Amino acid sequence: MPSGHLGTIPEQPEQDVNPSLSFPFLQSSCSHHSRTPTHSVNRSTPYTPSNIIRILISHPSATNTGSFPLSNSLLKSSAPIQAPIIESLPDIPSSDWDAGNLPFEPKEYTKDKLAEIIRTLAQELTLVQAHLLACDGMITQLQAQLIIQNIHLLKMNTVLVEKEKGKEGEGCLKLYPGGFSCLLTDDDFIALQEEAVEKRNKHAVLEEQKCQWDIIRQQHNKAGKTHKAECAKLKSLGVKRSSWLKAPKRKRKPTVDDIHHLTAPVLQNLLDVEGEESGEESEDGKEIDSEKEFWKD
Repeated sequence: MPSGHLGTIPEQPEQDVNPSLSFPFLQSSCSHHSRTPTHSVNRSTPYTPSNIIRILISHPSATNTGSFPLSNSLLKSSAPIQAPIIESLPDIPSSDWDAGNLPFEPKEYTKDKLAEIIRTLAQELTLVQAHLLACDGMITQLQAQLIIQNIHLLKMNTVLVEKEKGKEGEGCLKLYPGGFSCLLTDDDFIALQEEAVEKRNKHAVLEEQKCQWDIIRQQHNKAGKTHKAECAKLKSLGVKRSSWLKAPKRKRKPTVDDIHHLTAPVLQNLLDVEGEESGEESEDGKEIDSEKEFWKD
């Protein structure tokens, strides 16, 4: 309701309007005005969304994890979930809605009676406006909480998407990605095939590296036991320690390049065998192109 219609209403401090707006987190913007004793309930305040922005900036940033929803880091289980703040209605006397249902006949009322009716209606309007200000503050807090919870859910969805991507099979390609068909000769599909082959080769190299490292450690442990047995035998024979054999040294862990050099002859032999099987020779000694022969038939 415009403030111009309530010019004769006495001023009322806002701290008596909504005493419940004293939460440490997500306080309403109306609580800032309670610090100024000259503020009136009837004073109009323009609507602006900056109230929610002010709450989102001031109160979450004052906590240790307040800036986490705005960061790019992934959500972890250690990040606390803000519990919703459900406010109750402030302890304000309820207005009498039946005060305006009186039959209005100016001739039947005296001047003093009309003044009393106007004063009563003004007081009821003051209570209504106090309730509206309190409800606006509560709505602002709830909207700010919804924004924070929505950001939290978006970060949780990001973690779920990353987890689902990791579970996708690397050895198979989807012929209908997203429900749409694709060509086997498409550049994107060929790139996916090459990427899948590279992943399989990388996985095979890592497995071979682990296998070779296990073999080296087993050989070193076996050589160490043999060396200890020889030293015990020489000690029992009275041989000087300086004449004993030195302890065997363990080989270094093979790198990825070492595995590539180790498996290169094997891969080359496989390629040679495949080439011999795919290529056939005619009676004249010339190689026959299998693809041309296929289309000739």
